[in-house]
Amino acid sequence: MAWNEPGGGNRDPWKNRKDGGGFDDLLQRLRDGASRIFGGNGGNGGNGGGGGSSPLNSGRILFGAALLVLVFVAVDCWKSIDAQHVGVVLRYGKFNRVMHNGLNLKWPLPIERLIEV
Repeated sequence: MAWNEPGGGNRDPWKNRKDGGGFDDLLQRLRDGASRIFGGNGGNGGNGGGGGSSPLNSGRILFGAALLVLVFVAVDCWKSIDAQHVGVVLRYGKFNRVMHNGLNLKWPLPIERLIEV
């Protein structure tokens, strides 16, 4: 399907296809899904402006909080030690082990703490 093919019709390969396989359609579906999950519908939520909290909104808040904690744990567990340094791992404030250079794993912050020496 090239732009210079003879014939009429919409032959632009970058436009949305009728079967929904276009990149723009994929982005629109992702935006719609994120709006459904996080409540970004742009209106008053359809609850009449009563200011009450629905179970759906509290579920979204819990999902967002759990996602935030999961991201924090994932980022905090991976530590990279430079070649000139050594990492000392303290578990609950007591010496546990020594980390050498490279990418290392540890428990999240309340459990283990890393000190680079």
